[in-house]
Amino acid sequence: EGKRMNIIHTTTSLAPEFGGPARTVPALCAELAALGNRVVLVYLDFGGVFKSLDLPHHPNLTYQPLGVKLRAGLRPIWISGFLTALLDQGAAKQELIFHDHGVWLPSGGQVLNAASRLGAKTITAPRGMLEPWALQYKGLRKKAAWLLYQKSRLNRNTALQATSFDEACHLKQLGLTPPIAVIPNGTEIPAPKDTEGRHAADEKTLLFLSRIHPKKGLINLVKAIALTRPKGWKVLIAGYDEQGHQLAVQNAVREQGVEDYFSFIGPVEDKMKWDLYQEADLFGLDIPAFIRQG
Repeated sequence: EGKRMNIIHTTTSLAPEFGGPARTVPALCAELAALGNRVVLVYLDFGGVFKSLDLPHHPNLTYQPLGVKLRAGLRPIWISGFLTALLDQGAAKQELIFHDHGVWLPSGGQVLNAASRLGAKTITAPRGMLEPWALQYKGLRKKAAWLLYQKSRLNRNTALQATSFDEACHLKQLGLTPPIAVIPNGTEIPAPKDTEGRHAADEKTLLFLSRIHPKKGLINLVKAIALTRPKGWKVLIAGYDEQGHQLAVQNAVREQGVEDYFSFIGPVEDKMKWDLYQEADLFGLDIPAFIRQG
């Protein structure tokens, strides 16, 4: 039986509008707690601005929300109490690990600061934010941040976590030197659903289920559909609109004359999400890579 650890996870928000980590990070924390570890999840609370998810609970898991204000574009103004919260949660704890989820935000520096003071180890999971297609979005700003602070921050970590072997390769190509552990996001698979006869044999569905955000490459998908006009295919777009990008995608659909292919259904909850997955014929998330691979 391994050592029981004290693990402090940090993430931007647990609001579903902020993407997959709102679900996968609490689930990871709950599983680590179930193994006997003492786990704390520190996150930002926007005071009811966004819908809350039902969070998993365990006696070994503590949630610490930190009140924060929000400005345009879902950019949090980080509160000064963040570092204090990390130091208080980690004080006098042995086998202490900080696990930060995401990059670019001030939290990364605060986590490293707290870990240095407490003699703790650190892990950062970029969560796809350093993938080539993601780096192209607001590329000049990210290049400056990379050179000024982000690369050096990441190289100060004890280890990095990638959720796929492709992501691990990209992290190495960026010149990051800490060991990289490839640990995919876990998920609970629902019982198989009988989808026989769900639609006509000559009708197929491409499902996009994620945040509707510029970096997801949906405009490229619209152009690809307009270029190929695949017979018998429909494109279903499900997810939260971020930065008003859905309107831009819908305008592109009209401009390209492919309205008959696309449907936008908004955000979906877990049961409907699993139904959509099981009924789809093709799933596209990393649209730029998806199109490159044909």
